Amino acid sequence: MWCSRRFGVCGAKHSHRFPGNTLTLTNLDTGKSITVVTTGSFHGQLEPDGSGFFMVTGPGPFLTNPITGEPGVWYSSGRFTATFDAEGNQCRPTSRAAH
Repeated sequence: MWCSRRFGVCGAKHSHRFPGNTLTLTNLDTGKSITVVTTGSFHGQLEPDGSGFFMVTGPGPFLTNPITGEPGVWYSSGRFTATFDAEGNQCRPTSRAAH
């Protein structure tokens, strides 16, 4: 097993699934709410040098735009992948999704 000092984790390979999840978002100004399906999965892998990637598939929210960093709540219905270098800089974000 290896450890990444930068991120303080060992053997960092994670996969999560969220069957049956929903998320309710409420506009605090109007009180109007919507409920969306968030059953997507997450897979992330961190290399010994601190580089790595993560992939989110299926429907689910992002709290900032994963490509541009623009604030807001963004909803993805496909696949988003991002690769990071050893310094934590995002290298190659790709999306095969309707946001």
